[in-house]
Amino acid sequence: MLETWRRSDLVAHQRSRGLGYTRETMRANSSEIQALIGNFTSQLMDAVTAQTGRRIQGIVTAALAGSAAPAPIGKVQSTGVHPVSQPRRLSDKATAARKLQGRYIGALRSLRPAARARVKKMASKEGVAAAVKLALTLK
Repeated sequence: MLETWRRSDLVAHQRSRGLGYTRETMRANSSEIQALIGNFTSQLMDAVTAQTGRRIQGIVTAALAGSAAPAPIGKVQSTGVHPVSQPRRLSDKATAARKLQGRYIGALRSLRPAARARVKKMASKEGVAAAVKLALTLK
């Protein structure tokens, strides 16, 4: 049978079993959590500062040496964003071929296996255009 719990009963049950966080345990641990957050933040800032310093040092060294591009220092992580190139425009012939192929595939989907085999055979012998016409009559 499904038990229904009132909030106060659930909190008391959790407290008795040592499960979950209640307001009291969060208040008791808040100083520990704040210390962890402060420690993490300071370590993160130290790492960022060190990496930035190395990059600036490489840029200044490259500029003084007269090279066009600074030598990479360490591994630079990619953001995963790549420049977007414009899609190639298809020729009219290629566009017509794709449309015909789409009609052929669409017509084959609705056919039973025997009719599908017949249409495929016609496509290999007489071409896809003729096969599409046959497939549309077989529906």
